[in-house]
Amino acid sequence: MNEELAQVDRLLSDERFLTLFQQKFGTGMGRPTTAVATYLRMMYLKYRYQFGYEVLVNEVKDSFAWRRFCHLSLDESVPDDTTLIKLTHKYGKETVKALNEALPNPEAKQ
Repeated sequence: MNEELAQVDRLLSDERFLTLFQQKFGTGMGRPTTAVATYLRMMYLKYRYQFGYEVLVNEVKDSFAWRRFCHLSLDESVPDDTTLIKLTHKYGKETVKALNEALPNPEAKQ
């Protein structure tokens, strides 16, 4: 994992942050869904590289480093693009946008 992803991973792994997000959006009802940690990391990659959902899913499937960053083992399925879209509607586009804007942007250093 490169330094940028390692830094973002550390930030997203902070229990103070993750607990608040899980409390607000976690639910024990219904079918099991994508882990919040995996979703947040995938949305970071989508935002950072300006991918569409389908391209994001394919890129994560094909990259060992990005699977690791997203906390997906090699034998786990990458969440489907439609699942990510539904979760984005659930969490709110503005919430996801604000999160990504708060994370480090390596291009801003240039």
